[in-house]
Amino acid sequence: MSSSKSRDQSSAEEGIRVHTFTSNDGANTRNTTNDSSQKGQEKEGTTEHEHSKEHRHSVVINMEGNKDQTSKPYNEVTNNLPSYWVQFNLAGGNRLPEGQEPMSYQPERNYFVRVVFSMVLFMFMLTAGFVMFVYMSDLKDMFLRFGLVPAIVGMGGMIGLNYTMMCCACSRVPPCNFICLFLAVCFMSILTSYVTVRYRTDLVLMALLATTVTVMVCLCIACTSFDFTRFLLFVIVISVAVASVAMVVSIFMLVTHTHYKPLTLVILGVGTIVNVVVLVIELQMILGGRAVELSEDDYALGAFMLYTSIVDIFLKLVQILGISDSF
Repeated sequence: MSSSKSRDQSSAEEGIRVHTFTSNDGANTRNTTNDSSQKGQEKEGTTEHEHSKEHRHSVVINMEGNKDQTSKPYNEVTNNLPSYWVQFNLAGGNRLPEGQEPMSYQPERNYFVRVVFSMVLFMFMLTAGFVMFVYMSDLKDMFLRFGLVPAIVGMGGMIGLNYTMMCCACSRVPPCNFICLFLAVCFMSILTSYVTVRYRTDLVLMALLATTVTVMVCLCIACTSFDFTRFLLFVIVISVAVASVAMVVSIFMLVTHTHYKPLTLVILGVGTIVNVVVLVIELQMILGGRAVELSEDDYALGAFMLYTSIVDIFLKLVQILGISDSF
């Protein structure tokens, strides 16, 4: 008891504010007194035994520059200190190993997330500007006249960039990472223009709205406690399988000069679902705290993955709406 009083007194002298949270997880409270003090405090031991179903967690926040407030009443001191809410819950889950903290928060991760999202937003603005320029100029007729040439250029460039970003270490450091991101914007802008000029403007806007809603839903799902990154390997295998089937079907249709709209819709729908799951996994890898997460030095890779995944979802939705409208 004397040790706890001295600790509380020293905390008050240093301007320390203690928030205590209680969660019912069936664990016994820690006994911080030694054996000699336990024998002389049977009444307090009985009280602790009655509350053995409560597990108390204390978060201590040291506030500097408040040493001059020790002479004031406790309530007045605490009211003048900033309040921080820290919440964690161990009930209903596995207990943490010995020596581990219940919540490890890294504020520097916020800067990494802001950088990635800002880069993705800037890349979207460049792509939107290029597509609008194509719509408002004679380039629209050029994209329609050259047929598959813009699509082949865009897809070939993106295949090479995917390999470069995933396998080459030089693409992760400046200035190569910014060069790769610029090339990604160029190739994806060509692909986006090639697809969108073939459909009505209202369908493109509907696809844009649907993509925005989808991204917001994916962001909410990524913030849940379920770890999608544990299934990353399975999702990669499924993605490769779907992409292979789509490529074979596309080549067959080009060679035979046929177009099976129901089959195309099925492939686009399955591909969209896979892309949505991939987007959730990528968001969790960027946010961190999961089984698989990106290093804070891989901001270019994070921006590349988010940008390409969202644009792929948009292009698939445009084609789905366009083919559905033609029935």
